[in-house]
Amino acid sequence: MSTCSHALYLALTRDLQTYLPNSTSAFDPFTGSDVIYYPGMSRKEFAAGSLSRSLLKKFQDWSQPTADADALSLFISMNNKCKAYSFPNVWSLTEPQLQVFSHAKNMLHKWLCSGTGFRYSIPDILERCDFGPGASVGASGTSFYHKAGSSRLSQTSSLLYSMYLESIRSSRTWIEAEKLRRDLFGRPDIVSGSKLCFVPKSTKISRTICVEPSLNMFIQKGLGSCLETTLKKSIGFDLSVQQFRNKRLARIGSKDGRFSTIDLSSASDTISLSLCNELLPRDFLEWLLVCRSPMTTLPDGSVVPMHMISSMGNAYTFPLQTLIFSALALGCYRVLGLDFIRPAGTDGNLGVFGDDIVCLSESFDLLVSVLELSGFLPNKSKSFNSGLFRESCGGDYFDGHLVRGVYCKTLRTSHGKYSLINRLNVWSANNGIPLPRTISYLMKGVRFLPVPPWDSDISGVKVPLSLVPFIKRDKNGSFRFRRLEARSLSCSLEDIPSHSEQKRFRIIYNPSAILLSAVKGTLRNGSLNIRLDVVRPHYRFAIAPCWDYIDLDHSLLESGGLEAWKQATTTNFGSSLF
Repeated sequence: MSTCSHALYLALTRDLQTYLPNSTSAFDPFTGSDVIYYPGMSRKEFAAGSLSRSLLKKFQDWSQPTADADALSLFISMNNKCKAYSFPNVWSLTEPQLQVFSHAKNMLHKWLCSGTGFRYSIPDILERCDFGPGASVGASGTSFYHKAGSSRLSQTSSLLYSMYLESIRSSRTWIEAEKLRRDLFGRPDIVSGSKLCFVPKSTKISRTICVEPSLNMFIQKGLGSCLETTLKKSIGFDLSVQQFRNKRLARIGSKDGRFSTIDLSSASDTISLSLCNELLPRDFLEWLLVCRSPMTTLPDGSVVPMHMISSMGNAYTFPLQTLIFSALALGCYRVLGLDFIRPAGTDGNLGVFGDDIVCLSESFDLLVSVLELSGFLPNKSKSFNSGLFRESCGGDYFDGHLVRGVYCKTLRTSHGKYSLINRLNVWSANNGIPLPRTISYLMKGVRFLPVPPWDSDISGVKVPLSLVPFIKRDKNGSFRFRRLEARSLSCSLEDIPSHSEQKRFRIIYNPSAILLSAVKGTLRNGSLNIRLDVVRPHYRFAIAPCWDYIDLDHSLLESGGLEAWKQATTTNFGSSLF
């Protein structure tokens, strides 16, 4: 049975009708507004409204015809904004604002420089370089194997190829792979810069991504890794866990008002060259300029200069914006006499993860003004300094309770539906609102594939053991069950020499690159992962030593724990399983 998005939304509205205002009946679920909060609103009312607005907001099976055009228009306007931006004259700044910029600049120089130059030497950077998992200009595929041994390479400057050779020269295997690749495809192409493309974001607007030349991305990865190390050593921000710290700080802020949350619009596209020239050390800035794309090619073939330092698609964009926003926030702390508590055993009292900022409430107004003066666009509808709501890094909290809605991206695949069912059950457990009609409707479109509550969201329907009608055990007492896996598109090594398979996957036989892929982990069970962005469903049997268990430290389940989830799941499924 096919699943209709409109029918799904009607079922959800019926489940939530007790908690939704009457105006919801005229609400368009595909083009809904953002968070709506008003004084006196209860937690359940807020959570219900949040779910009704979020469910189909990022729905990828349908989007407005103008989604790509609107995204392109926004990108061009942000690029022009960066072109027009100039650092404010000192006479136009208040004394606190001037001091914030002075402190931020000094901190960035201290973090990034050692003596008179960039803290990291050329060997330090080159040993961290690598190919990214996404598309690259001129590459015939997205895998490591394609880029290292079976495709053309691209660059904006011949210097980058020299750096690439220097980076791999200690690996004889990599050198052999490059020799064969160059014999077949020649030296890297010199290109003007990146290519702009679109990926889904919401039904209203797409997201722009600038696909970088392969060797530019290679060096950007090394530079980005250095910036991540700088963040960790200088201020204790570990990007591998910082989003969880931000969430916990946001939760505290929603409870006692101690912390505020700030969200920025198009943050990665508004870091202007002028701002970087003003704040960043010259030696470090030269590294950024060497491996950035100075131009980007639009879908219509026209080429425009990039007035932003980098964009989505550049490997150092995320750590760079984290670094800049951290410096500005800490500058505000110093000016206001607020002590910075470094994350060390605790979450500290400042959280920055990309453009998600959680700061002490006393610094909110000054920080917002400084960000605006820096050319950024604080999103007033998603930034909170009062009331009972805070949001950061995907954690939406109302008076200390997780109330974030659930986003449905597709109803075309079984693993998409399984994921939606499982996340809705967790939402129901967190908020104490049953969703029997919604879950019953979704279950009509999938087969009942029971899996343990600790398994992946896409693997099947997570249920308590009490709802599993029959399950086998092995001789050790472990549970044997069937689950759904999503495997990336792969190619068997035995097929690579075949002309037909070469044509299908656009690859050549490069034994040294195959060995490198094995070391990188992209060669498994005799098959190369060719397309990481293309997955295929696959059913297999698995063994579970236990069933009714949830790791609460790595789960969205918060209120009531396992027992609350069991009760919510049992209520939501009702008789739909039988």
